Amino acid sequence: MRPYVRVLLSIGCLLILANMFVEYRGNIRSGDMQFFQSLAQRIIANPQLPGSFASSFPFLATILFVVVSLNPFQLSFEVAWALALLSAYGFVVLYTFAFLHEHDVAWLLIALTLTAFFLHPVQLFGRLDGFVILLFFLIWKTYQRHHLLQCGFWVLIGIFFKLSPMFLLPLILLSLSAAECRRFLAGMVLGAVPLLVSALSFSGLAGLWENTVHLIVLRGSRPVDVLSSLSSIDIFFRFLLKKPPMIGRVPDEAYTNWNLSLPSWAPFALFLVVIAGTIVVALMARKRLRERRELFPLYMSMTMLWVVGTSPLFSSQHLFWVLPILFIWLLDQAEERGFWTWKNIVIFCTAAGVALSTRWITQHWGDLLTGKSLPVILMHMTRTSLLFTLIYLLYRQVRPATERVS
Repeated sequence: MRPYVRVLLSIGCLLILANMFVEYRGNIRSGDMQFFQSLAQRIIANPQLPGSFASSFPFLATILFVVVSLNPFQLSFEVAWALALLSAYGFVVLYTFAFLHEHDVAWLLIALTLTAFFLHPVQLFGRLDGFVILLFFLIWKTYQRHHLLQCGFWVLIGIFFKLSPMFLLPLILLSLSAAECRRFLAGMVLGAVPLLVSALSFSGLAGLWENTVHLIVLRGSRPVDVLSSLSSIDIFFRFLLKKPPMIGRVPDEAYTNWNLSLPSWAPFALFLVVIAGTIVVALMARKRLRERRELFPLYMSMTMLWVVGTSPLFSSQHLFWVLPILFIWLLDQAEERGFWTWKNIVIFCTAAGVALSTRWITQHWGDLLTGKSLPVILMHMTRTSLLFTLIYLLYRQVRPATERVS
């Protein structure tokens, strides 16, 4: 594709994204942003108070809320958040031009536009995951281009920003040689520098420790989200057996969409299932990635789809960890071959189906709690089926040719 075409596509995507932000501004303001602002105001009021950094978000994300709220221009939180998001994307664009490849910018903007269209613009502009996808993008591209020092840096920043990048550690570490592992781990050590600077600037190490411990306890005590794959199976069979759905609540959280209150040992058991799946993918990818680094986005997507599909926690914005990566890979494939194979078309349609069905059931999650709406229950099961089908399609894509023939 000619460079001027990429420039025109990038400008077009920017205009579409700007129009999405303006059109859905009310939804964005009424989403998680109010919770981010209240959390920041609590910390600003008394940062040294024990428990002030006991946030349901990792430490660097919590610091971001505080910084946005304390903006020196006294802008509203909504406007300051938009400027912070714009600054983050501007940084990634410059970083991509400096260290990666210029065409990655156009593909990133196209992928974000597609994902925002399928999932809902609020998932990009009004949630934390608009920042998180940038970290996943940088992790992918720095790994693929052998910038392992930078890759380790972004992985550690990502872990203390959203936790989810930690599930990529088995995939990355098992595919590297001993020397490459040392470079990657050195990058993680470098990533600890801005983390410690942030801690010392805002809360001290006590605040960082307090936030980390609270997150571990909180994540291990939550019941299963009603939008999760586990809940879809439970609600479906309870509907068939004409049994009322189970409803769970987290006393100190402002959420109501919880289902399946579990025994105390169950969250840990489910966590082991999630980890086991990531290790299995890592073992499958170990030799293949040493030969073909370009397969990393597929193994990365398989890993994160497994995490999203088997985790008791599920929210539609979690798909922002995966879908843009898949769409960028598909665009790369189209440019290399000049066309999409039927397998790539099926992958794209399945990913779009996962996103659109998730968007629909998110708008009707209250009907899931009642367990009486058959269309919503069937759509929930359809989404779960499509998600695991997508994992299988990606597995088929990365299998060696010799194995496929046999």
